[in-house]
Amino acid sequence: MTEPDVQPGSLAPVGRVTEDVIEAIPDGVLLVRADGTILLANRQMLSLFGYERDEMIGHPVDMLVPDAAKGVHEQHRRDFANASGVRSMGSGLELSGRRRDGSELPVEISLSPMTAGGEELFVATVRDVSEQRSASRQLAAARVEQARMAIVADRERIARDLHDRVIQRLFGVGMGLQAVSTVLDDTSLRRRLEAFVDEIDHAIKDLRTAIFTLTAPTDISLRLELVHVADAQTQMLGFAPSITFDGAVDHLDPSLIEHATATLNEALSNVARHARASRVDVRVVADATRLTIHVIDDGIGVSSDVHRGNGLDNMAARAAYLGGACELSRNETRGSTLTWYIAV
Repeated sequence: MTEPDVQPGSLAPVGRVTEDVIEAIPDGVLLVRADGTILLANRQMLSLFGYERDEMIGHPVDMLVPDAAKGVHEQHRRDFANASGVRSMGSGLELSGRRRDGSELPVEISLSPMTAGGEELFVATVRDVSEQRSASRQLAAARVEQARMAIVADRERIARDLHDRVIQRLFGVGMGLQAVSTVLDDTSLRRRLEAFVDEIDHAIKDLRTAIFTLTAPTDISLRLELVHVADAQTQMLGFAPSITFDGAVDHLDPSLIEHATATLNEALSNVARHARASRVDVRVVADATRLTIHVIDDGIGVSSDVHRGNGLDNMAARAAYLGGACELSRNETRGSTLTWYIAV
């Protein structure tokens, strides 16, 4: 390949754009060869990452990428080279850069192609989004707290209804049966009524135990745990998934929590890694016989000959163990739907 007629760090490739303009841009700016070599870095770029100019110019752009993300970064670079145009890098993902001291900086990166001296080059604009990410996490935390408070309020309402209505009615029925039994001459019938009264007393005790459980502080709730999982996947997805609930989700056996949360975590991880989605809807439905989790994305859609990896196999195994199944299908318009259900 013919070398561009520029020296690393010079601004000749950008034509009429002067050094003063590049230096005045409030975001970090890089000029990079197709092989990833840095040709230019403005003052803000150096300041963001803590390098001197000669420490960055002529070096591979991978020096600015966290070790854990280098493989993904290389794939993004190849994807952009194959279909270049002005767009965001890693659209839908939360990106981070690696500073000189090894710390990570939340960033947003925009890429644009250009040609100079017959060579294809790329301009990267890098913006520090630390404050935006912090605000997003605070919003996610507030969302979890709001869900927790809604659960607490719902449990307290149910407890009040059980105490003020159900227990009082049962108590009244028991008193009535007890009064009737005292005037009966038939000993056998009187004993049967007394046995019914005893059963009502036991039911009242069970209800009072349930009321205590409902009103006692608890950090364990299937609804809340699933919300935690969805929020935890926000960073990998690059957006917050929508999650809705239908039915008595919080009245299921607590032993199901581990299986449901592990499944949702794996399903959202698969979307983040493979789907290239910009939206995910999670729908959790509980009825008398089944708990169902639908994960619907608007990504590229699953191929008809998709290979079932360990993630799908694990989800299917959990479902089968609990008397259910796991299905992954392509949507009619775009994206895929994973449906996981178990018997309850």
